Amino acid sequence: MNSYINTLTFELELYDVNNIIHNEVLNKLWENEDTKKYLYNKDEFINNILDRNCEYNSIYIVSLNNTYIGFI
Repeated sequence: MNSYINTLTFELELYDVNNIIHNEVLNKLWENEDTKKYLYNKDEFINNILDRNCEYNSIYIVSLNNTYIGFI
């Protein structure tokens, strides 16, 4: 029996509040009911992360095959 491992390559872009595409991606993700279940107000969420003065407080937009699929 042959087994294959499919390796996916994700790309990360550091979220830029001034990037219209990044804002559109997050807005679209927040329209999803599952996202709304686990995360509070989008603007409050983003501001709480970006307002903290720490090198680890960043948001990355995740893409796969040139399609935005989420954020971390």
